[in-house]
Amino acid sequence: MMENAINTLIDGLKNKYEDVRESYAKSLGVISEKLNEKQLENVINTLIDGLKDKDKSVRESYAKSLGVISTNLTDKQLEGVFNALPNDLEYDYFNSYSKALEEISTKWNDKQSERVFNALIFLSKHSMDANNNKHKDKLLVQSLKLISTKLNDKQLYLLVIHLLERAKKKCSWGALSKISEDMWKRATIGGLKENIKMKHENTLMNKQNSNNDADVQLLVVGLMTVNPRIQLSCNDDNINFDALNELIRYCNVQVIEWTFPTNQSTWNNSIGDIEYPCLNNEIEQ
Repeated sequence: MMENAINTLIDGLKNKYEDVRESYAKSLGVISEKLNEKQLENVINTLIDGLKDKDKSVRESYAKSLGVISTNLTDKQLEGVFNALPNDLEYDYFNSYSKALEEISTKWNDKQSERVFNALIFLSKHSMDANNNKHKDKLLVQSLKLISTKLNDKQLYLLVIHLLERAKKKCSWGALSKISEDMWKRATIGGLKENIKMKHENTLMNKQNSNNDADVQLLVVGLMTVNPRIQLSCNDDNINFDALNELIRYCNVQVIEWTFPTNQSTWNNSIGDIEYPCLNNEIEQ
């Protein structure tokens, strides 16, 4: 019974009317949630084969269908789809994927949010390492922004770090500039907690902290570039002085690297009513 339904939907992707093809593509996405592993693999392989159809509109329909069902795929399955996707069909795929995510985003539970988050980060990293397609990049970033409100603090921190890595590789800074101050605050607190946790674990195991240090340094670049006036205190979700001092230390290192004035620099207050720039004494102790 299920096999017949799948075959009917796939055959519908060849319909001469675009709205009918899109309807079948959406239905295939819905039914993909109920397929077993073997059935889903067969659907993926059939759709990938359809990307070679001689009719351009049919190829586009297959790409859109892959975009719809990708919300239910594992990283490994996504990699197979991504590797098989021709450049001229990437927009159809990612646009369909983004729309499918938007439609189901209100129904996500924590487990689904984590799966979609991991999948999008995977696709984004894959895209970042391949040729930089601006349309694809824009759709990926839109999808990442869409799920950002569903993330916990640690995931939000990982998302910010990933977007900063994209910006570092000459990808768009747009998504970073649209992150709210509250989300920057959550990401920063999440990052500080993760940094403290990793340092503690590495100390116990006598390991270096280089990877996590690099992430915090990247976070500092983002804060100083996009949200330099962020305000944090020790009342924020049990963040202690050590965590804030660590962040301040990284900020000072970055300021020196950029040759900006630091709180140790000589301050020439020629106007007379501008306070000397300094850190809170309580935090510096």
